Amino acid sequence: SGLPSLRYVHLQSMCLTGLRIPTRPVLESLSITDCQLNRLDALGLAVKCPNLRVLNLCGNFLGAEDNSSGEEPRTTWPAMARLRVGDFRLCELIEADQVAIRRGVAPDATLVLRASLNSTTADVDGNMA
Repeated sequence: SGLPSLRYVHLQSMCLTGLRIPTRPVLESLSITDCQLNRLDALGLAVKCPNLRVLNLCGNFLGAEDNSSGEEPRTTWPAMARLRVGDFRLCELIEADQVAIRRGVAPDATLVLRASLNSTTADVDGNMA
């Protein structure tokens, strides 16, 4: 597959529903915002990019499983041991997802897990320094 040494990707405001990628062990920073990803897309990215230090999925609806692809659904978030910054604002994550993400990252990771269009605040976990 092309671009084996790719380390940083930023995609915004595209229709990437159904996105599937090969394993990217070198990728460290992935930002896919407002790209119509679903839960299965996001879980697949987390599995295929095991060395992410930064993951921004802001604005993608990840709260419900869509099994229209016919794939066996993965119901929990994988461990992301190297993740240091995670942005999941406006993703409609349920509490169980938030707990799974918190448990799967390093204790010092900074996570933004909830924000609402009705509010100007977001819940942030971790050290913002």
